[in-house]
Order: sequence, then C-alpha cells, then structure tokens
Amino acid sequence: MKSCECGCGEYTAGGKFRPGHDQKLRSRLEAKTGDLLGMRNLVESAFAYSQGQMSESDFLSHVRSVFAQQHTPR
Repeated sequence: MKSCECGCGEYTAGGKFRPGHDQKLRSRLEAKTGDLLGMRNLVESAFAYSQGQMSESDFLSHVRSVFAQQHTPR
C-alpha cells in the first residue's frame, strides 16, 4: 500500500491519492498562494525561470510577491 500524496497519512488502494484527496491537496496549495491564480503565477514563473526566461533574482522577487499578496487583506 502507498501513502496518500496529500499528506493525510492514510493509504491508497494503489494510486497516488485516496478518493477526493487530490482536491484536498489542491485546496491547501491554493490557500497557501491566495487562490488558484496565485498558484498559476507561481507555476508560470517557475517555468519561465527553468527555461532561462527569468533571472533568479526576478524569480525570487516574484515568489515573494505572490506570498505577500496572499497575506494582504482583500
């Protein structure tokens, strides 16, 4: 048996997640980045950095801004 990748500590029937736990993980990631758009921004900037389209300092600055926006009252 494999541990569920969502981090719940439960076991799967052979897949990566228990039923519905992929959505639990997605919700937790969205909460950490503010929302789905924050998560998208992080992924897009990580991709740009990995492709050499963004400098390390620009990437780190962007990451910090995504998380700073998450803590800003809306």
